[in-house]
Amino acid sequence: MKKTNQKCIRFTDETLEYIGTFPGKGFSQKLESMVDYVHKNEHRIKMHIADLEKHRDFLEQKIIEYSHVGEKLKVIGDFVNRAYQNTLFK
Repeated sequence: MKKTNQKCIRFTDETLEYIGTFPGKGFSQKLESMVDYVHKNEHRIKMHIADLEKHRDFLEQKIIEYSHVGEKLKVIGDFVNRAYQNTLFK
């Protein structure tokens, strides 16, 4: 396939290092390999992100539930402490 598109781009050192991890002889081949990989795996990546978001929502709900339990335990603890204090001073 004839490659007719030529672009000048700027990016960080971290981006250059990441592109360098992909197969290919030079920068252009490595960048093309990276784009091909993302293109082929885009659906799987999006599904994984959606799963992670669902798990995050589940964990946030558990945090809310556990904070309510914690509040209830504090009320019970305060009640027990008051009852104990009342029995000590009678």
